Amino acid sequence: MKNFLYLVLLTSVFIIGCKEDVMTFPELSKAKIRFINGISSSENLRIDIDSVTVSQSLSRGQFTSLIDITAGKALPWQVYDNTTKKLLFQSFYTVGPNGQYLMFMKGASANTVGFLAPIPDTVKSPFGAGNAAMRFVHLAEKVQGDPALEISLNGFAQTPFSIYSGDYTRLFPVKAGQFTLVIHDEGKPDTFRNTLPFYTYKEGKVYTVYTYDIPGETQRIGAGIIEH
Repeated sequence: MKNFLYLVLLTSVFIIGCKEDVMTFPELSKAKIRFINGISSSENLRIDIDSVTVSQSLSRGQFTSLIDITAGKALPWQVYDNTTKKLLFQSFYTVGPNGQYLMFMKGASANTVGFLAPIPDTVKSPFGAGNAAMRFVHLAEKVQGDPALEISLNGFAQTPFSIYSGDYTRLFPVKAGQFTLVIHDEGKPDTFRNTLPFYTYKEGKVYTVYTYDIPGETQRIGAGIIEH
């Protein structure tokens, strides 16, 4: 009987010891990504990360909500044309933990499609009372003459410098209030490429204005705005 009790106690200790030695692995941190479709050669996109679909149907000129993805690990990001089901391009990215990023997709042909470099998705204006913040991202490739573009609000230039296709500005201050935004050629406010009329810019908020090509157009461009 004593030998039996000893065996039971020894087995119990062994089991408890094993439980204490079980290895646990911490979950990998997450980042948040917002995808923007600026590809003019495809009407609608599907986006996969590591072969898992994160956006089933993203139309040209539109953007997703913030999507949680695994950070700190290189993963394949795949973009497909939803009509032809063809893989347009694939890139490997490693994003930092707890980061939040804008991922613009650009390109007017099979040779130019791809991601713009990740842009930190700043959510609060750094410019103090009475101001919002804005950045300008230029994705349109087919504007005749490929002019540098800039932004005016109610006729007053706002961008710190004009930019060419495939580039973007740093954040710059804009007064809070309701304004008509005009995208035009550098130094030529009468060259209306697109207009976002009567938009209200809120104090402390951040806005990203972006352009993209309209198929068949070489004068007008598409434009969108994100309030962060």
